[in-house]
Amino acid sequence: MTRTICIRLASTLLTGLLIATTGCGDKTEVAPPPSGMHPVKGKVKSEVGSVTGFTITFHPKSAEARASSGEVKADGSFELHTLLPNDGASDGEYKVFFVPPLGNKRSSAIPTKFQNAEETDVTATIKPDTTDLGTITLKK
Repeated sequence: MTRTICIRLASTLLTGLLIATTGCGDKTEVAPPPSGMHPVKGKVKSEVGSVTGFTITFHPKSAEARASSGEVKADGSFELHTLLPNDGASDGEYKVFFVPPLGNKRSSAIPTKFQNAEETDVTATIKPDTTDLGTITLKK
């Protein structure tokens, strides 16, 4: 095939895919979070290095809570999700740690103690009325 035909074929396939995935209805409604889950956001301030792009992870201290996580944005803000985007977090006690942007490899951007649940000294409590955790500070 010539390059022009390949480009037209790819464009046609992409258009068809977009039409098929957008559907015919009005606005798509987002399902409410599962029972016991609610939106939770917060902010990270770090005195030990930048955590922008890291995944903040909330590891439950008990079996009743579920692990949740969110990406730390450039302004330090994050929103937690558990199973699906925007489903929030469950109530409970958590150990908080950070996963570098390139996966589970440790990063030299912050001390290793902040990069796994066993070593971290950062904790958080999410209660039924918690929607904003405020600022979590990583201290030297």
